[in-house]
Amino acid sequence: MKNIFKKICKYKGDKKQAKGRNRFRQCFNIYKGYRPNCRWIITELLKIATLWGAVSYLMFDSFVGLIPSIPLVLTFYYYDLKDYHVKQHNKMLRDFKEVITLVSGNLNAGYSLENSWIMAGKEFVNVFGNDNQMAEEIEIIAHGLSVKQSLTFMLRCLAAKSGINEIGEFANVMEIANKYGGNSSMIIRQTCLNMTDRNAVSEEIETLIASKKMEGRILLAMPFIMIAYMKLTNPGYIEIMYETMLGRIIMCFCILTIIACEIWMKRIMKIN
Repeated sequence: MKNIFKKICKYKGDKKQAKGRNRFRQCFNIYKGYRPNCRWIITELLKIATLWGAVSYLMFDSFVGLIPSIPLVLTFYYYDLKDYHVKQHNKMLRDFKEVITLVSGNLNAGYSLENSWIMAGKEFVNVFGNDNQMAEEIEIIAHGLSVKQSLTFMLRCLAAKSGINEIGEFANVMEIANKYGGNSSMIIRQTCLNMTDRNAVSEEIETLIASKKMEGRILLAMPFIMIAYMKLTNPGYIEIMYETMLGRIIMCFCILTIIACEIWMKRIMKIN
């Protein structure tokens, strides 16, 4: 019992250190499963180019405005890339839940734990195809098991690469169950239920704040819409903002304010 307590305490300490490492890794996008594909990159570049040109034209009415508009464009790109990483992270977590559901079924059918993972990998490929990132990771786990690597070691490697704490927690629980005795099938089923409940809560929160996110986007777009309206209806009304130094300083201040609002909005609506 003391050994189990020491193991759990050690894991809690490792988990705190892992959070900082995972944030560092995600900033530099080390894990290839979270890298944007070509379609996303092309779409994002077109969107950023349109935004960059629109901001420089509306706020400064010249190509010189491309330079002070850079912080705003980079801020929007950073948060778009971060949202893409979060979507890929959640997809990876959902795929892992599907895999351990298949593993649980194979255990109930009488397979050993290692063979259950190998069979689950084949079934996952048949359902979701080979182009899925989790299918590649399951193949790596199956190869590791064939060369006598432990399952918990392979799962910890996957958790470290992907930055998914749930996989690391699952690996530690499985290690403790195998070392001190435990019902692996029951543990896997309970893990599936916990992941399902957690995903349901996250989706419910996302649904509740979806309207607020849309309101935030509309509020961020309102300054540009108002300036565009005035340029079309009465250009001379805001001409002083483009011809005087004070007007250009005010426009730069407006851009900084919009950046601060974007960062503040993202922080408020962030789900932990």
